[in-house]
Amino acid sequence: MEWLIYLSKAAVSPASQDAASIYLTARKRNEALGLTGYLHREQGCFLQYLEGPSEGLDQLLLSLRRDWRHSDMRVLHRAPLQQRRFPGWNMEFTETPATSYAIWSGTEGNSEPLFNGPIAQASAEDLLAFIEIVRNAPPE
Repeated sequence: MEWLIYLSKAAVSPASQDAASIYLTARKRNEALGLTGYLHREQGCFLQYLEGPSEGLDQLLLSLRRDWRHSDMRVLHRAPLQQRRFPGWNMEFTETPATSYAIWSGTEGNSEPLFNGPIAQASAEDLLAFIEIVRNAPPE
């Protein structure tokens, strides 16, 4: 079992039907592949944490790289995992200021976009800590 975090540029507007279909498609696909995870959208970027069987992660990455709804996907971190961090999350999703990485990390107002700056340069430990905070946040 492994975990990974990837970052991509969103190619769909937040309130669109295409954006909503990402969440619905991901829930079904992740369940079928034995994956659990969390998808965060902020400043035109998707940040996603996924965990599960290596084969499932590889299959999902191939599919995501062909998905027109985002571009410039890059895996930031990938490592072995002894047990799931988020066993009940086939797909959780946030995109509100209450769950902002820029606010949490103290980089809000930084002139560099998240895609090239704070999120892209964050350590695995920082990204995992952010995801833990979001996991424990009250529902939106």
